[in-house]
Amino acid sequence: MNADSLITSSDSLKASLDSALQKLIISTVANHVHHASAVAIVAVVGVFLIPILAIVLAMVVALNASNKRHIERMKMIEAGMIPSQPKSKTGWALLVWGAILFAFGLALFISELAKRGGDIEGGLIFGLIGLAMIGGFAYRRHLSAMGQSPSFPPRENGNSPNAANRPNPPERPDTHHNETPVS
Repeated sequence: MNADSLITSSDSLKASLDSALQKLIISTVANHVHHASAVAIVAVVGVFLIPILAIVLAMVVALNASNKRHIERMKMIEAGMIPSQPKSKTGWALLVWGAILFAFGLALFISELAKRGGDIEGGLIFGLIGLAMIGGFAYRRHLSAMGQSPSFPPRENGNSPNAANRPNPPERPDTHHNETPVS
């Protein structure tokens, strides 16, 4: 072997080793990127899937409880009993959630003003929704103070369709016992 052939073979060996090393590096990086993207996808899906499943579960529980109350009321009606009217809601939840949303919106609004940012819409939206809820609570209290049912708007004749203005339900024919006792 002469020196030129040794140089040529070492150059080809070096080129093949460089090519193999490049392929190994590219393969390792590609596997790492593939693994990292798979982890990122699982993380993003998990972040959104957990709240979605919690909301769906809460809806199923609420619908199940509502259906159970409905079935109980229907059984009472079939037995000839008159079920009690549902409790009138006082509206305190409107005040609480309105205050929370208003405070959250105010905090967002002030933080954007402090940063001299131009994205104040989020704070305004939450703040105005909170104010609307507080206004709804005040309106309910006003109607209650006037003796009107806050659950329904007043009718044209000024009467509110609350329980005091409703006629008694007709009695079922199978609940009357017109038999006279035998002596």
